[in-house]
Amino acid sequence: MLMRAFLPAFRALLATALLSGCGTEEEPLPAGPTPEEVCAGVHCTAGYCASEAGAAVCRCGPMDHELGSTCEVDEVDDLDQAYTPVLQERALPVVALSGQLHRQDVDLFTFAATKGHTYRFTCTPEGFQWCHLAIHAGTTPHDGGKVTYEGRDTVLTVTVETETGLHSASVAAWPRGRSSERGTYTVSLVDVGDAEGHPDFHAVPVATDGTPFTGHVDFQGDEDTFGFTALAGHVYRLRCTDPELVLALKASSTPLVSWSDLAWEQEGAMTVVKPGAGAHLLRVGARADRPLSGYQCELQDLGPDDHADEPEGATALPAFESTLTLTGVPETRSDVDWFSFPAKAGHAYDFVCDSATQSVCAASILQLPNASPGTPADRPAVLRQDGLLRVRVSASLLAARGPYSLQVVDLGTDQGSGVEDAVPASVGVPIPGLFAPQGDWDTFRVDVEAGHVYRLSLGDGMKTSTLFGAYRPSEPDWNLLRIGSGQIAFFKTDRAEPIVFSVSNGLVHGPYVFTIEDVGQDDHADTLEDATVLPASRLHAEGWIDTPDDLDWFALDLEARAYEVRTFPLGLSYELVEANGVTRVPRLDGAVWPRVPGRYYLRLGNPLGLSTPGMPYRWEPHPR
Repeated sequence: MLMRAFLPAFRALLATALLSGCGTEEEPLPAGPTPEEVCAGVHCTAGYCASEAGAAVCRCGPMDHELGSTCEVDEVDDLDQAYTPVLQERALPVVALSGQLHRQDVDLFTFAATKGHTYRFTCTPEGFQWCHLAIHAGTTPHDGGKVTYEGRDTVLTVTVETETGLHSASVAAWPRGRSSERGTYTVSLVDVGDAEGHPDFHAVPVATDGTPFTGHVDFQGDEDTFGFTALAGHVYRLRCTDPELVLALKASSTPLVSWSDLAWEQEGAMTVVKPGAGAHLLRVGARADRPLSGYQCELQDLGPDDHADEPEGATALPAFESTLTLTGVPETRSDVDWFSFPAKAGHAYDFVCDSATQSVCAASILQLPNASPGTPADRPAVLRQDGLLRVRVSASLLAARGPYSLQVVDLGTDQGSGVEDAVPASVGVPIPGLFAPQGDWDTFRVDVEAGHVYRLSLGDGMKTSTLFGAYRPSEPDWNLLRIGSGQIAFFKTDRAEPIVFSVSNGLVHGPYVFTIEDVGQDDHADTLEDATVLPASRLHAEGWIDTPDDLDWFALDLEARAYEVRTFPLGLSYELVEANGVTRVPRLDGAVWPRVPGRYYLRLGNPLGLSTPGMPYRWEPHPR
């Protein structure tokens, strides 16, 4: 108890002794920055900022540890072109301007822009993937800007369509305002100008007498506009030095959205147009991959169109007895020519189509009197009463453009009534005809080749009650077709000769199209002497029944044993005979029994002419 009472006094005495022995008193150390000062402007990827020996560090909290977040210093403020109430104005050209973006950052600067000028804004990112560029008039980016990519560079090309004055240029990591990427960048901004002016505000007048005019592609997406005055009904040819140019045309009085694209002709950098009377604008642009360079064009007035584009202005032609020839030139790819002529009631009229005129025939129409303009009549066109028949001639867009000569034929009221007055025709060419009156029978004469198979058909949906016939001129009463009724018929002869084919349909009155088509040589001979020899390695017969009475002969070597016969289709008509061509090989329960080894002959097909034409078959012998 006594020792405890002296302890406080002892401690005080000891402290006084120690202090008195330390010598001169020293100045206190200066205080370091506070944690708030150290962390000012510091961003952490996660967690919170703390001061460690006066340096900013980021530390993870319990939740960050649980999520596995990385807590580190992200960046310290934005010290480049930061968004501030007063933006910095830059003089053009801006070359190699560097800056730094933090997360979701957008940097801006201003420049003086001129209405109608085009500006190219280029950005090279360093540390992030792509730049997101914009040029603003006020707070809204310009519409119609074109973005391209050249390696790592992002290039924005914008034409200023509003007033002259200060505009803003902004750069961000793509996508603007939402990207978490950061890093440095280098930008440039140049005024590329446009000698021909903006296509919507300035048009350079050009002559239509073929005088050359020039322009220049100043930047990717550049478009130039030229103005000219067209005469009513005149045709104009435009030629340019470069087929990579892209052309469009519109009337000056129509809205800006009324541009119609023009296509180059097959000859190269040339196109022909018929724009109509009045002032017009021609827009010239270039494909994206075309180099920036000049071009030269010329616009030539070729004179008036040779025939009207409307039925009211159709070229009037006189009446004719058999054939009328229409001539002209499709001045443009979409040009149409109208003609008219008096036609007779009850007569059928059609085009004469061959390989030279097929593209014109397919695109042209006949129009009956009182029909709506452009309404095609069924061909051949048959008139119920006398009237004015109109013809609209045009060519396929896929065909080469050039002069045409198209014939219109008066088919009369009938096309052959017998073998003697059959109408000459050609194999493979559709034959227009007319069933008039009802039950009419028309005949056509063609030259056929020996051993070839011909298919007869009637078009325009007439597939029932059709009767076909085939006659030799020397035997007008002998029909060579055993079966000539149905949708189609097949014919074959063993000699090259003229044949008269007949066609009739008792239920139809009106026009039709009759086709005689050569489907090729018969696949196997009709006689034993010319039989197809089957090798021992391929002991089966296959082919086609070409006509109802087609017979196919084969020669094959068999052993003296039973063979099970398999056929496709089931029930295929056949006969196996011995080498003499007469003695039949016995057949029992789907098998054949050759009596001696040696050569045998196989005949496939029905000798009574009851086979189905166009039917494939297969005959197989399998040794038992």
